[in-house]
Amino acid sequence: MEILENGKFKYIERYEDPKTKNYRKKSTTMNSNSRRAWNEAQRILNAKIEAALTESKKEQTTGFVDNEKLFSETLDEWFYIFVHKPNGHPPKGSTVSNYSYIIGLMKNKYMIDEMDYKVKNMDFNDVQKVYDRLFHEYNFSIKYIEKFKLIIHATFNHAYKNKYIKNLDPLTLSKIPTPIRTIESMEAESIPQYLEKEELEALLDRTKKMNVGYYSVFYVQAYTGLRIGECLALQEKDVEGALLHVKGTYDNVTKSPTRGEKTIPKTKKSFRSVDISQGVIDCIENRIGLNLLIPKKHNDYIFISKKGNPYDISVLNTFLRKMKDELNLKTKLSTHIFRHTHISMLAELGVPLNVIMDRVGHSDRGTTEKIYTHVTNKSKSDLINKLNEL
Repeated sequence: MEILENGKFKYIERYEDPKTKNYRKKSTTMNSNSRRAWNEAQRILNAKIEAALTESKKEQTTGFVDNEKLFSETLDEWFYIFVHKPNGHPPKGSTVSNYSYIIGLMKNKYMIDEMDYKVKNMDFNDVQKVYDRLFHEYNFSIKYIEKFKLIIHATFNHAYKNKYIKNLDPLTLSKIPTPIRTIESMEAESIPQYLEKEELEALLDRTKKMNVGYYSVFYVQAYTGLRIGECLALQEKDVEGALLHVKGTYDNVTKSPTRGEKTIPKTKKSFRSVDISQGVIDCIENRIGLNLLIPKKHNDYIFISKKGNPYDISVLNTFLRKMKDELNLKTKLSTHIFRHTHISMLAELGVPLNVIMDRVGHSDRGTTEKIYTHVTNKSKSDLINKLNEL
């Protein structure tokens, strides 16, 4: 028994945790230290210890800790650990930003009711209804629904690891609806967009007249296949003659914990050296020379704004959206279009698929192969048309 500063009495009893074999404590506070108070404290403590031992035995038997955790609380727990206490490398800023955005949609629009469900009571029907709602009511694509699915899976896996739920039935039994597929939809899904050579030249020409800084970024992307983050992360020391050494990606995502930093590449395959043409060499050297005129330059990044920092990707994409309308292009424009366009140009030149994949740092054949196949099939069709003209 301990006498507290407020004059009350704290009664403490130790017991052995059968799971860990360590001693734990239970306590209760009484207003006096009379014999009656001692007896009452002992009764309360015995009940607390008995409840703890019963719950421990139940946990060992069922693998489940009875709890009142809401789905929203479990989601927040997982996301906090994902961001602040990662087992390996901290997550990329773009990943944190994307997850944060989807979680906001889940909480405020698409899973409002489910957020208040007790996670232990949720079954596969609760999750299935979410997928059905996103597909049938909101007409979201499978690819977009998979973003929600990823976070839902992570939340339930966190709950299972912490014994908030007894099984993973909500995940294993629920599925995203399968859309009715048509030839048109399959073609639309299968071919990543890219610019034709004349479209690229028109876009670069117009950009050069409006903003020579943006032009240098787009030109290097189009003729190297670099991701925009990789391009913005290029420093003067990464240029060695006719080689570009890709050693990281620049993070300028607003909600990212690593905003404004050069972080590790997307994958192991992304860490590479890229052969560059004389045109790219000239573009980079010209840009390095222009950077000497920037008074606030305090780093050796190559593609920087007048403030001395690498360009903001959202600003570049906003500019490209305006260019799409101005040039009346059908292709949706973003900085990633230059990467796809580079792949298409190499495919048109007959460069082998595996060489293209190594060059652009693709470990998955998917996107590269789809563009490659589409371009080569188009070339065959063009050849047949030319043969018919003989």
